[in-house]
Amino acid sequence: MKIKTNSKYISKYDKIIKKYTIEELQNLLDNCKSKTSLALKLKISLKYFSMIIELNSLNYTNKDRGLTIGYIHKPKKSIKESTIENKLISEMILENTALERFYKEIKAKKEKRLLKEIFDPYGD
Repeated sequence: MKIKTNSKYISKYDKIIKKYTIEELQNLLDNCKSKTSLALKLKISLKYFSMIIELNSLNYTNKDRGLTIGYIHKPKKSIKESTIENKLISEMILENTALERFYKEIKAKKEKRLLKEIFDPYGD
């Protein structure tokens, strides 16, 4: 890409080249987090900064973003198979007791209804 002939772009290019040598620009590229942040520091657009990199045959490699400063790793919750089995067994026991209770309630209601029908068959 060629430099745009607009005086605004030439003046920015001149300011950057006069302010920094090509080696300094390369060092900045090597040490920066991203091209965007460096372009903001140099007060030029990313598109124009990419043109400067191309024209001066500078190398930029994408950096790993990594974790933010001060990030603390949280330990993973370890779920052991034995705890899973215990949990499932306890849920099954709860289900069994609930079913037993349900059947007891039905049996009690049935007996109550039978007794009621025996004492008063016509429901008066």
